[in-house]
Amino acid sequence: MQLTSNEEGANGVRNMIKGWLKKHRNDEALLRRFLRYRTGSSNVRGANIRVDIRRIHNCITYETCFITIRLPIIEDN
Repeated sequence: MQLTSNEEGANGVRNMIKGWLKKHRNDEALLRRFLRYRTGSSNVRGANIRVDIRRIHNCITYETCFITIRLPIIEDN
């Protein structure tokens, strides 16, 4: 998984994703369902999933062609 944002505020989202993936790393079925739900595919075909966290994203979206998940910044307040 490639986390591509350096924008201020993205660390909270980045840490949440990493923590969730580490917590469930042994549950292959759950990780495949997550991958299918977020990218439309259960196979990354050897490619990385790119996660783009930016303030300009209003909601969670994804591109199946490039296996990109776009996430909004979650404020820590």
